[in-house]
Amino acid sequence: MNSSKKEEDPWAINNEVTSKDISESLTFFERIVNTLFHPRDFFDWLSKNHSIKESVKYFLLLNYIISGILFIFGGMGIFFLMPSIRSLFTFIPSFSTLILIGILFFLLIIFPLFNLLMMLIGSALFHLFILIFKGKEFSKTFSVFTYSITAFLIFSILLTIISLSSIFFTWAFIVIIIISIPISLWSFVLGFYGIMKVHEFSFWKTFFVYLIYLIIITIIILIPSLIFVL
Repeated sequence: MNSSKKEEDPWAINNEVTSKDISESLTFFERIVNTLFHPRDFFDWLSKNHSIKESVKYFLLLNYIISGILFIFGGMGIFFLMPSIRSLFTFIPSFSTLILIGILFFLLIIFPLFNLLMMLIGSALFHLFILIFKGKEFSKTFSVFTYSITAFLIFSILLTIISLSSIFFTWAFIVIIIISIPISLWSFVLGFYGIMKVHEFSFWKTFFVYLIYLIIITIIILIPSLIFVL
């Protein structure tokens, strides 16, 4: 964006910030908005201000918020739409309390940490292929992964709401499929552009990184299946 647009846009990014200013330069919600709607400016900013610590904080906070919303909507859906479970909570309060504690523990502790572990493993594996093309440090790859998945994580909230409505409307699953396709594609585009930007790759170099990665992962997945069949 040019300077005049930055003055008009409240979400505009100041690319003059240093890595020490990263936590103050963009708020949590500003990072969400810029990731989704201003990826060119955002990943340009991220290439200069990448930080594993800040990326982990962002990813976990986003997961905590989503987990809380899923707990509220999921709980409401189960309570109001499934009378048998509602009666169980009524007649066995101590048992229902344990269930609620277990669900909360899973959503607020296990779920975010598991997602973070998968993110670390996935980005580390992908970074091995980036190193083949002389990419830069791992922190840049990890940061791109954590931010580019924002659209998909936010979509999970909408997915839960639509899934609950599918109890009444059989076409709700069709809506889920229709919506999930562009959301997944946008997350992929964000990741592709982010990798290209932070590692200063050309389009084709980034393309071949993804292509080789997908081929190797596909082979790794298919080999055990083929051995089992044979």
